[in-house]
Amino acid sequence: MKLSLDSYAYSLARIRWDVFGTLTFRSVPSTKRAFGRAWAHMHQAAELVERPYSQLLIALRAELGEMGGRFHFHYLLGGTWGATQSCWRISLNIAGLECSGRVR
Repeated sequence: MKLSLDSYAYSLARIRWDVFGTLTFRSVPSTKRAFGRAWAHMHQAAELVERPYSQLLIALRAELGEMGGRFHFHYLLGGTWGATQSCWRISLNIAGLECSGRVR
């Protein structure tokens, strides 16, 4: 049975997501390397919010940009116990800055 895109979007909309993110690349990596980096980012996010990776909810979508066709990912991340603090922790870490404190 083929699921329609609408039913998939409806299922995703029913989940309480904590983070919406976009991962872009300076230069386009191979598909295997791009997905590897995306999943490494998710593992890093799990460490930053002090949650087991297996307890995170992740929706990852690869696509080409509308203007110029640049490859990138969009993702939804749930199960982080605190959207605002999680976003800041993930963003600060990506920027190479230190952050402290516990996310609840």
